[in-house]
Amino acid sequence: MPIIHNRKFVGAGLLEFMISLFLSSFILVILFRYTFFLEKTFNVAADSIGLMEKYHVAYGWLVKDIEMAGYLGCVNAGSRPTVVDSQAYLSSDWLIMKDDSLKTQYMSAESFSVLNQKDNQIFIEGHHHFHVNDIVVIETCWEAEVAKIQSINQQSNGSKTAISFYSPLTMQSMDDAAIGKLVQRTFFIKNTARKNLAGEVIPSLYVEDVNSQQEEVCENIQHFYFLNNPSVVTLILEDLKHNRIELLAAKHNVS
Repeated sequence: MPIIHNRKFVGAGLLEFMISLFLSSFILVILFRYTFFLEKTFNVAADSIGLMEKYHVAYGWLVKDIEMAGYLGCVNAGSRPTVVDSQAYLSSDWLIMKDDSLKTQYMSAESFSVLNQKDNQIFIEGHHHFHVNDIVVIETCWEAEVAKIQSINQQSNGSKTAISFYSPLTMQSMDDAAIGKLVQRTFFIKNTARKNLAGEVIPSLYVEDVNSQQEEVCENIQHFYFLNNPSVVTLILEDLKHNRIELLAAKHNVS
């Protein structure tokens, strides 16, 4: 009696295997591209957030100086009041905005009331922040005078401070007068001695004061420029990767 072998083949054939391999590869490619897109989107968002956080300091400095430019206490600098500046301490413009450069000058908002005047001295009360050779503005609501401090003397009872100046004061009245430092700043871009991971020299935003002392404000700023329309200023910062960010819209009252 003949023996019949009944064979059953279990599993996929070559064609099914090739189809499965193609579909799996196609799905993997789609997942890889989608993951790459998400990573790129995340990196761009992270760069923007990091840019905002890093430039917060620069924002604070620049927006303050733009808004304060021309401030002389209760004197309205925009109308060009009577300002005595016999030694030419003031520059010709309160605010100069150029690409990668900003120059401002104004009276510090931290001012002190003048108690009285005697000869070439004025007297103030309380703790102060003035130093010898500081350039200051003495102002009333109708006139102002710029002078340089020659000496500072604390009175014996400690309640008053006498401040004298190199040049005689010409103001006729010290009624309701106040004194504050003259702030003159120049912001600019300069390369640092540091390099990033790509070997590129890192540029930074610097500020220079009236005594030519420079201070680094914020690194990785390659350019900054302004959009002026005409009394509202918008600042654009750009880093080494050419990422641009709009940081402020500041009002000013001087041309």
